[in-house]
Amino acid sequence: MPFVLKRKSEGVCPRGFKEFYPFTGKKGHDGVDSAGWLWFSKVYFSADYEGFLHLETDADRGLGVDIVSKKPILQCTETGCGAIHHVKKRYWHLSKRYGTEGQIVLPGMLVGRVGNSGASSGVHLHDATMWCAPDGKTMHTDNGYGGAFDDSGYFTNEFINSNINNMIKKIAL
Repeated sequence: MPFVLKRKSEGVCPRGFKEFYPFTGKKGHDGVDSAGWLWFSKVYFSADYEGFLHLETDADRGLGVDIVSKKPILQCTETGCGAIHHVKKRYWHLSKRYGTEGQIVLPGMLVGRVGNSGASSGVHLHDATMWCAPDGKTMHTDNGYGGAFDDSGYFTNEFINSNINNMIKKIAL
């Protein structure tokens, strides 16, 4: 089933929300929303680090999980920082969460199911990467995106890359 991908980028917000984010004190959307998924589709941890699971629930009864890196892994790009920080992957608006608080999570592990919980306008998965302290507390919350940052330049998906390389080799034969 096809889905629509909406990325956080400077000056671009999901339709109908451009005026909403400044009201909340943000410059724009703080993650990627993948809409049009089937209700209860499985959500797998997609980053390439080992982390600890934190189960989250917000004031609007939104269900989510954060996977906090076990060690500092990325050099911070926020203005004036440059330190090597821990990061966390956040998956939100889930219908179900898997695992227990503090559990070790490895890349590819099942962590939840897509839903419509909390402040949500439909079934979708919110995916964000955020700077954080070792205990998972979000850092750089004043960056305009609640501490979230665009992680597309940091992580590579070795599973996808190896499959693409294998397909290219087969075509070349």
